[in-house]
Amino acid sequence: MSNLSDLRPRPTDVPSELFVAPSREAQFLVRHLAWLVAPTDGRGGLVSRALRMALVAPFTQLTFVSFDLQAFLFDIFHTTRIARLGHFAFMASFNFCLMAGLARLGSGTAIAYAAVLCAWYGLIAWSARLPLWWFVMLPVLAAMCWGAIAFATLAAPWANPWLGAALSAVLIMLSHAPEPALPPRAIAGNRWQPLNVYVFGPRDGLQRLRNAGRLALFLFWGTLDEAWAAPRLLPYNVLMLLLRLGYAPELRDRLRDRVARAQRDGNPALDYVGTGGGTFLALQSAATQADRN
Repeated sequence: MSNLSDLRPRPTDVPSELFVAPSREAQFLVRHLAWLVAPTDGRGGLVSRALRMALVAPFTQLTFVSFDLQAFLFDIFHTTRIARLGHFAFMASFNFCLMAGLARLGSGTAIAYAAVLCAWYGLIAWSARLPLWWFVMLPVLAAMCWGAIAFATLAAPWANPWLGAALSAVLIMLSHAPEPALPPRAIAGNRWQPLNVYVFGPRDGLQRLRNAGRLALFLFWGTLDEAWAAPRLLPYNVLMLLLRLGYAPELRDRLRDRVARAQRDGNPALDYVGTGGGTFLALQSAATQADRN
């Protein structure tokens, strides 16, 4: 079995640097789902490319307790106040509406969902040695679950919580609109680019239309991504607030330093904590072979 240190960025046309050893989940994905997350030819097939375009950052979408990467990309992807407030409010409303929809199937279903989230968040907090984070999430989940059951019981039949969850996902996605740069995979290439450069930069009018069309797809893909991400990232919204209030100052400074280093480089990585934009991770042997080639 390879060590975590055996994972490193695959050499590409852009400089890259790894700040933190990837998680065991990352290693599992590279070893067993390489066709999607780390194709050996650096490109992959049509299905692989399409899925990565839709997922943008598959190592966050397909991992569940990789704290360092989740916290890093939470800051990288949400640099504006609108994005942060939008994610805080509408990820909460998404999970509330989801619980309310489940509660209409039976209150025990909503309680079971809240219990799964409770156990999940506890595992993450334990792995990150942040017990207070979990203790804060307990009453948050309890209040959401109680409120969702009450809503399912008292609200008029036409008040559709599933529609509320869908609308919440759309609003989460739209809160990304003011972000200053677009990430690789959402756009072509391995570098982040400003919206105006990507859409209006090409001299070829047809290429402009293609780029605009690719972005338009994210009205759909982005909504699905945010719906999938909302249960996973709900506690990170709370953690970022706790850090601002003075909790775990050493961790706060460490996270801020990683983000600042990546932003100074101008090309934060998507698959690991570091720089390199859309650069893939690879096992040491594969990366070394790519260096030689």
